[in-house]
Amino acid sequence: MNEQNKKSSIVTQMNVEQLRSQAAQSTKRYQDGNIMGVLDGVPILVKDDIPTAGYMVTRGTSFLADSVENDIFPIVKLKQ
Repeated sequence: MNEQNKKSSIVTQMNVEQLRSQAAQSTKRYQDGNIMGVLDGVPILVKDDIPTAGYMVTRGTSFLADSVENDIFPIVKLKQ
């Protein structure tokens, strides 16, 4: 994904360590039979105009960039 993204800049922000940690946690839940739901372990891209904790909301341009501390409701539900 990184090589493709370098050419097209589709993904503007990505926390690789967080992704790996979440993948490991999901794998452990599957092994233990404690699956969170049907989307457990499925990577999801979120558009940069949707407030997601820990990521900048850029709305497609750097001069509108804002830091976000809390997820909005749909993101909270996706993480459950």
